[in-house]
Amino acid sequence: MLSDVKPFKMIGNIYYVGSSRYCSHIIDTGDGLIMIDNGYEENADMILDSMNILGLDIKDLKIIIHSHGHGDHYNLVTNFIKQYDPDYVLILSGDHIYKMDYSKMVEAHKAAGAACTI
Repeated sequence: MLSDVKPFKMIGNIYYVGSSRYCSHIIDTGDGLIMIDNGYEENADMILDSMNILGLDIKDLKIIIHSHGHGDHYNLVTNFIKQYDPDYVLILSGDHIYKMDYSKMVEAHKAAGAACTI
């Protein structure tokens, strides 16, 4: 399923693979891909098709980040986790995004070897 917005390279190693209604971005680090937001379940094929058009392989997905905890930003993540096994998934809360130092949470998560940090 193709998006109503042609996927494109935004700048450098940052790509847009979303639609006019739902934003999704990919950062290609050279060592793997970082996905920022991915929307609803019905967006899966659109995102995958957009990535393929840009030559990005979903199997290289290492990190998923969600900009805030609204359903349209993380519903699809559970299937992507099961299918592509990213190293890290970070879902930022909507209410406290500017009040919390997330780097401390990520450090504690890594140090504990935790499967999930809430």
